[in-house]
Amino acid sequence: MKSRDYTIRRTPLEQPGGASGARHLAAQGAAAGLSKLHNGTNGVNRFEKPPSRITFYPGASLIDVEVPLPRVPSKNGSAKKRQKVTEWSTSSRTRLKRCLGMMRRAELGRALVVTLTYPAEYPAPDNHEVYKYHLKKFITYLLRRWPRCSGIWKLEFQARGAAHYHLMLFGLWEVLIEDVRKWVKEKWYQIAHNGDKHLGEAGTQVDRIKSIGGAMNYFAKYMSKGDQTRPGNFTGRYWGKINAEMLPVPEAVSLPLDGKKAFQIRRIARRKMEDDVNRGFWRRFLESMDGETPNKVIGSRLGWEQGLAQLREGKEKLVWWRWNRGGVVDDEEFSFYVEPHLDQWICYKEFLMNRRSSMPKRWKARNNDRVRLLCDASAFVEAISRLDAPASSFAQWSRQKDA
Repeated sequence: MKSRDYTIRRTPLEQPGGASGARHLAAQGAAAGLSKLHNGTNGVNRFEKPPSRITFYPGASLIDVEVPLPRVPSKNGSAKKRQKVTEWSTSSRTRLKRCLGMMRRAELGRALVVTLTYPAEYPAPDNHEVYKYHLKKFITYLLRRWPRCSGIWKLEFQARGAAHYHLMLFGLWEVLIEDVRKWVKEKWYQIAHNGDKHLGEAGTQVDRIKSIGGAMNYFAKYMSKGDQTRPGNFTGRYWGKINAEMLPVPEAVSLPLDGKKAFQIRRIARRKMEDDVNRGFWRRFLESMDGETPNKVIGSRLGWEQGLAQLREGKEKLVWWRWNRGGVVDDEEFSFYVEPHLDQWICYKEFLMNRRSSMPKRWKARNNDRVRLLCDASAFVEAISRLDAPASSFAQWSRQKDA
């Protein structure tokens, strides 16, 4: 009868030399016991957490807060082959928004917006080689005339099917607006309106941006016009850069984040992004309700939310109270003084019930590792740099900013 071998099989850490023995086996690629060294990556820790950081552009609007989690790299990590552009995708909208956020806010407020329109005879929507060539030719003439000019172009399609371009140009603020209008009209007439009986009178429009917010809202308005695209029709890119080297983009600054502060800053950025999006939803909703008498009574987002609370309580008459500061009231014949008081406003529930479905739903950001938002980047970084300061110091800084 053969005797069984009861020899104790030791793991690498139990071998002579302890941890040094394990390192010796790892160096030789050994895989004994439960060490699972065959799953290793030659000394590289696949589960190592990448560093957290915040990236911003001084004087611009884009802020990128990244707090990544450790992940195993995918085996199928090859880049996806780019297909033909047949629609204006969500990722393309995001890239355009990010491009605007990287530009200096002061330069955004000194931009010119140009509109290029085709006459009654225009290239077919699927004939992208023609209308894209027209745009390329116009940009070539533009850079010959003003070599330091730069900008962004955006393609749209009108309801009749004609291509339609919007351009935001930088570096022309000091040029007389009348000269720019005359030059744009002449060049676009030579390119696209030659032979038109109206001589290109209504083919172009050139205006100045009135504010920084106006520049962002200008392209935000056209980014939301999904109905002015041609899904399924090969058009090429829907937007692009003009003289990219001269765009007013400052050099990016990346600051490392560590510990709880990284999660705290990401939480602040996410909440601000949620507030900005929800505020935009409500602003557009209130603008759509403008002119309706009950809406003048309700007035604001808070008023609508108070009305919903009264609806949940089952009330038929919805009551709002407003503080009237009083003051001198000028009538047609005489003036009189009104004491400060509370005004009571009443609205029946049918008004809110009929519009309840169209009221904005609260938008919540996903719990992603990366948060990108648009605001005054320098002010945001200065604010988060005071998180470790006493509360009184932060409050004093906020009051100075408001002043």
